[in-house]
Amino acid sequence: MAVLVEGLAVVVRRDAIDDHLLGGWPGFIELVPNDTMCTDEELVRVGFLDPDAVGSFIDALEERGLVFLRDRQAMHLSVVDQQTGPTVTTSWLQFAHLKLSGGDRRVATCWLLTSRNTVTAYT
Repeated sequence: MAVLVEGLAVVVRRDAIDDHLLGGWPGFIELVPNDTMCTDEELVRVGFLDPDAVGSFIDALEERGLVFLRDRQAMHLSVVDQQTGPTVTTSWLQFAHLKLSGGDRRVATCWLLTSRNTVTAYT
């Protein structure tokens, strides 16, 4: 599965929400500041246009127990740019611009890398 990336996206591992976020899934839902959330059951994406809003959301997630960066690598969440992909090293995430069927349009997506889906997407 995959989640759509539009603008700037905060992408959070669902297992991290369940295991580390104070309040779990209901606590996460309380923090989501807009109507852009989507999930594939492994990742949750919340979209933003304003970098300051991204920072505020990450601060709120970290106050509740999630970790954004450790040793300059994404831990429980990452920021993903629609054009360029993850803004920091994120070993658990794959990003690609996938071609839509029936045309030349592409859509930015990302998905959780697991031992089952380590195939590289062609962009």
